[in-house]
Formats: sequence, structure tokens, C-alpha cells
Amino acid sequence: MIPTIITPMNDTSFINALIVGVSIALLASQIGIFVVGKKLSFLGDTLSHGAFTGIAIGLLIGIHPTITIFTFAVALALILTWLQEKSELSNDTYLAIFFSSLLALGIMIFGEEIELNEYLFGDINNVQFLDMLIAITVSGVVLSTLWLNFRKFIMTVVDKDIAQTKGINVSRYNYLFVVLLALTTAVTIKVIGILLFSALLVIPAASALILAKNLARSFVYSWVIAEMMVILGLFISYYGHTPSGPTMIIVGTGIFILSNIYRLVVKP
Repeated sequence: MIPTIITPMNDTSFINALIVGVSIALLASQIGIFVVGKKLSFLGDTLSHGAFTGIAIGLLIGIHPTITIFTFAVALALILTWLQEKSELSNDTYLAIFFSSLLALGIMIFGEEIELNEYLFGDINNVQFLDMLIAITVSGVVLSTLWLNFRKFIMTVVDKDIAQTKGINVSRYNYLFVVLLALTTAVTIKVIGILLFSALLVIPAASALILAKNLARSFVYSWVIAEMMVILGLFISYYGHTPSGPTMIIVGTGIFILSNIYRLVVKP
């Protein structure tokens, strides 16, 4: 058993994937609680599709996709939030339009000759040193900002009216949060891919909220579940020769199902 676990640790690409995956899991697990609480899961999907277009634009104009993916994701997040504040249309209307349009635009720019699997499903096994550096740096910045403003973000989730009476500028923190979500989206695409991004964001948080007795514990549980998804997913992928991203999501889905069974049977 021990040699079986140790064997992948001799593989440099596996170690790199593990480092990036653990960093991303911590990030996604914490911001995911707020995403679920604010009911912004669809926004995460839309931003990931926007990030896809950002990659395509970068390749088209000869700029490193890392630059355009972050720029495009943040710009899109701010535009969507502004539209939702100013327009009488529902949030889902804008998200549905951008969700489909941005993916279509990205595919049009890429053309038919580009292999899309790396972008759609992730390629964590081929991460480079720069990818690790970006993942760790962005995770540190986003998590620090999230934790420094933790109480204010919580207030905007629990009750916006109460937050305003306490002098919290809800609009400002909404904009700040979507920027953090955009950064999370951009840095996670390399690991899990565009189509599976929301699953890594939502599954740990949703499972944690089912199991936890209070909000504080939900953040801890979400972190543990996200790390289980990544670590178990990588090991299963290594020995089963399956794609890493989808394998992580299947592991997470299994945990989510077990969480629901626990809630219904053990803790009715």
C-alpha cells in the first residue's frame, strides 16, 4: 500500500500537479461558500466561458493567454455586475446571453483546427513552474482579501439591508467579490478546465453546507472536501489512466451524494 502511494511522488509532473491542485482547492473551497450563499453559480460558469474567449483572443493577437485570460475575466465580471445593477432585466437573462455567446465567440476565434480539450477539461498534469507560481500567488492574494474583509462579505450574503444599516457599502463589496471570483476562475481553468470549473467551486461548498452545523465549520469542511477531490482525483487518474479534471469532479460528486445520504439518514 505504501509503495503504491509513494510511486507517483517520484514523478515531477505529478508533484507539480499536486502543488497547484492543493493551492487551487483551498482557493475554490473558500470562495465557493460565498458563491453558493450569494447564488452566483451561474456567474462562475459565465466567467469561465469568458475566460475561454480571453484565451482565444490572446492566441489570436500574439499575447500570452495568461495575460488576456485574467484581463478578460475581470473586465467581464465588472461589466456583468454593472449591467445587473443598472438594468431591469433579471440577472439570469444577462448571464444566459453571455454564457452562450462568449463560448461561441471563443470557438469562432479558435477555428476548427485547434485542439480544445486542454481548455475545456483542463491539463493539470502539464503545469509548468510559471503555472505553479501564478496559482500560489493568486490564491494568496484572493484568500488574503477574502479573509481581511470576511465579516463584511458575510454580512452581504446574510442580509444586504442589515449590512447597509451597519454602514457597509454593499455595491462596493459586490464588485470586489466578483473580481476575486474572476481571478479564481482564471487561475483554475488550467487545472479543471472551462466546462468543469463550476463543479470544483460549488461541490465542496454545497457538501459542506449540508454537513456543517454552522457557517464557520462549513469553510473548514469545504476546504477538506476540495482537497479530497483534488488529491484522490490525481491518484485515481494516475493509476486509472483517466483525465484528471473529470476524475476530480466524479470524486466530488460521490462525496456530495454521500453528504446528502448522511443528511437524510443519519441527521434527518
